[in-house]
This record gives sequence, C-alpha cells and structure tokens, in this order.
Amino acid sequence: MNEADMRVLGSHIDRDVVIQCKDGERMLVHLLSVDEGDGEIVYDLRQTNRAPEAGFADMEYGQQPAFLIRFAEVESVGPAAIW
Repeated sequence: MNEADMRVLGSHIDRDVVIQCKDGERMLVHLLSVDEGDGEIVYDLRQTNRAPEAGFADMEYGQQPAFLIRFAEVESVGPAAIW
C-alpha cells in the first residue's frame, strides 16, 4: 500500500472499496474501520474473485461476520467504481 491507498481508506469509512491482496484475491468490501496504529482493516465482504468460504456461501450481506486484514497483506486499495 502507498499514501494514495491510505487516503482512499481514510475517506471511505462506511463506504465500499476494492482491496487487491498480495495473494491475488480481489475483494469488494464495505469498509468498517481502519487502525493505522495496528495496521488493520475491518470490513464486511460483499464480493470476491475467490470461491465462497464454507459456511458463508448462503448468507446474505449483513449477516456475515466482519473480517480483518492486515496492511501487510494488501497490495492496493481503490474506490468501488473500479470493481
């Protein structure tokens, strides 16, 4: 991640963003919180390019648990319009 990614995170709390992970996963998420001190992002998953996780495939948005990803796992962040 770079400074532009951090600006997107800071300005999109409670909005949708696209997170590109270093392992190739690309996610459309609803951003819940960003903790710069601990380097963590908490989000609700809307869509991903990976197969659904076992147990979550049949859940509607808003019923799934929130997820956490660390800055070190993130390649880049962008507005939802790039999904």
